[in-house]
Amino acid sequence: MILLERGYKDALLSHRGCDSNLSCSLLCLVVLAPKRIASFIQFLFSPSCLNDPAKSYSVVFYNTEADAVPGNPSPVTCAALSVAATKLTCTIIAANGVMGMYRFLVKDTTSDTLLLGSTSLNSIAVNPPLPAVTGASGECATSSAACISGATLTIKGTNFNHRDTLYQRFSVGVTKAQRSAIRLAPTAVSETDVTATLTVADGTPAGSYPVFVEVQVCMMQMMSPLRYVGNLVLNSGSASGFNRDATNTTEIPNVPVGVNGSGAEESA
Repeated sequence: MILLERGYKDALLSHRGCDSNLSCSLLCLVVLAPKRIASFIQFLFSPSCLNDPAKSYSVVFYNTEADAVPGNPSPVTCAALSVAATKLTCTIIAANGVMGMYRFLVKDTTSDTLLLGSTSLNSIAVNPPLPAVTGASGECATSSAACISGATLTIKGTNFNHRDTLYQRFSVGVTKAQRSAIRLAPTAVSETDVTATLTVADGTPAGSYPVFVEVQVCMMQMMSPLRYVGNLVLNSGSASGFNRDATNTTEIPNVPVGVNGSGAEESA
């Protein structure tokens, strides 16, 4: 496995299980509802497969996208591994900036061999922790009157995908018309902030518009769930052009719940 040799190695934890002749075969992969640190995954095995206390296992994740491997901050790992008679369950841990589609293998650490059939049939898009915004800076942030086309807004926080400016995408507003009329185009990104240039179409009504961000999670342009980060205030004089008061904005639509690596279930 070339990608494994490039830094994708065994998961952190191992556990007892499986039979001595390696006859266990993986039946399927179930990705459960996102909760806590990331998504729980279950490895379901044939009956009575995990009843040999002399054996132990580890879970190996490997990246299937060669273009995403360089620059990845760490491998995806598994924590809180538990074993029942016919399944292994663990929790995926993903660091900020992790990108790519991942598959897994189950390894018998006692004999240092990979179990036959113990691979996922489909790749898993592992979402890194979603952005957490703490505020904004720039003339537009402090004065709504300055929030016009060409203005810059620097949004501060953590968990932006700092590997590339284009790996984050902003949307402003609730309706399709609002999102088309108001745009934030990222021009610079770091581990602590994203700077974007504002475009506002002529005739856009005054008001407070919710701002959402999503980050790219793989090289096939797949994006994370939307993350609500604050409100952009337009044509409102000396009022702040950016705030994080969710009660002071137009209705926020339902957006998909996300999987993150920070220990919490996410929604907008």
